[in-house]
Amino acid sequence: MNTNTKTQTLPKFAGGKNVAHRTRQILTTVRVLFWLTAIGLAVYFFTNAVARYFVFSAESYGSRGAYRVWLLWHIGGGTVALSLGFFQFSTALRERYPQFHRWTGRFYLLGVAIGAATAFYMSVHSVNGQTFGIALFTLASFWVVSAMLAVYAVLNGKYEAHRQWMTRNYVLTFAFVIFRLLAMTPLFTNLSQLERVTAIGWLCWTVPLFITEIWLQRKQIFAPAEELSLTQRKL
Repeated sequence: MNTNTKTQTLPKFAGGKNVAHRTRQILTTVRVLFWLTAIGLAVYFFTNAVARYFVFSAESYGSRGAYRVWLLWHIGGGTVALSLGFFQFSTALRERYPQFHRWTGRFYLLGVAIGAATAFYMSVHSVNGQTFGIALFTLASFWVVSAMLAVYAVLNGKYEAHRQWMTRNYVLTFAFVIFRLLAMTPLFTNLSQLERVTAIGWLCWTVPLFITEIWLQRKQIFAPAEELSLTQRKL
């Protein structure tokens, strides 16, 4: 009888392992596709919306020529952050080459600092009006604060909090890519140009940040109560 019981339970255990293995494979594939898509969008953004500013002509800058130097520094800082941010989320690089992870992280934060500082200036002198300037100023503020919180967390050994704040920060870094993609769609074409740019200026980071927050808090939201610690269950 004991032998039969063991014989019956072994296939179930093996099946459970197979399901878990397939689930990990699917999740790995989804992550790879996600990052490949993100990289592709970033490259498309750079080649179609950024590269022209390296041609120093009145035609390239248009109405932005008045703050060309600020715009170039903004592009430089944002490009550094956008490029190095991908490496920050590689578990293999972080575990095998921790020094590389730390130094790319420092240069990433430097890119954020430059990009945000110049964004503050351009928000005050926005060619798209004060309402768009407010959206840009708010985005830059969130960009800086989330970076500061990520640094504070890692300096105090709170690595999970650091990872979450860096995730939020990179979503804000990617907002400029999303802005360009939304601007290319027929979204809000019934509005005036200034109204449309302002609406997209808010949507390009508030909606992705909200979705990211749901993802980061998914375990606390959707996990059964018995799987959470007593601290997490307290109101």
